[in-house]
Amino acid sequence: MGFFGFGKKEKIVDLSQKYHEDKALNETKVQPTININNSVPSSSFSIDANESIEERRRKLASRIMEMSTKMEELSNQIFLLQQRIEVLEMRSRAEETPNQVTAQNNSG
Repeated sequence: MGFFGFGKKEKIVDLSQKYHEDKALNETKVQPTININNSVPSSSFSIDANESIEERRRKLASRIMEMSTKMEELSNQIFLLQQRIEVLEMRSRAEETPNQVTAQNNSG
């Protein structure tokens, strides 16, 4: 990061360049016709040629809500796991400290 200009990088990487090149290449190619009704959907979110734009928007909004809910649940699980790790680390440090003190007392 470069807060207040410290450690600022001079070179900026354009990650969209490959996308734009591929898009331009695909536009120049002849697009084959695909029959959507006969294809097998790869996921539960499929697009039907007969659906209205409103139905597509509704399905997309529903899918985004499902994904954001799942992300929030995973984030909560990660947080709880981090807390457990911290507790285990504190316990292991607490167990090491008395053992080190008694070892020093016995040696000296």
